[in-house]
Amino acid sequence: MNTSEDKSISLFQDLVELMRKLRGKDGCPWDKEQSHASLKPHLVEETYEVIDAIDSGYPDKLKEELADLFFHIIFHCQIAKEKKEFDIEGVMALCLDKMTRRHPHVFGDATAATPEDVIHQWEQIKKQEKGNEERKFIVDGLPKHLPALQKAQKLQKKVAKVGFDWPDITGVIAKVDEELAEVKEAIRENKP
Repeated sequence: MNTSEDKSISLFQDLVELMRKLRGKDGCPWDKEQSHASLKPHLVEETYEVIDAIDSGYPDKLKEELADLFFHIIFHCQIAKEKKEFDIEGVMALCLDKMTRRHPHVFGDATAATPEDVIHQWEQIKKQEKGNEERKFIVDGLPKHLPALQKAQKLQKKVAKVGFDWPDITGVIAKVDEELAEVKEAIRENKP
């Protein structure tokens, strides 16, 4: 290893140790009482701050916000370690395995000449990985806590893949009229 790699490993170990101390017997009262659930709003806020920093175009601001987000990852891993669920090493091993597997055009024999090829390959690999998960509907698997507009966009992309999309508003109106006619017919049939 070179000096830069040694420094990275040392800094990472220092950060993990810092979190262990913050949550330890003589640590910080606030840090010690946190849970995965109590940290959720802070994690979301930090994520949005990273996005704002990217948009600002200031590398120092991005560096600062990434540090905060990275701290959250360490925080959650320490909580999980205390609960004997998993640890930071397991998270890193999973990340390494997953990213290696999802980049067979770099680490294997597959080819992907364009970004579109990479995305297609990535989606196929994810589909294989999720093969054992039972999904009754195409929209299963969408994160529950996505902001509404982002969720709608992801939902539209998923349903468009199975033909539930129209090139213009005329098709949408026709579909709404068709569904409304079915509702009216059902109401008429159920009248005493």
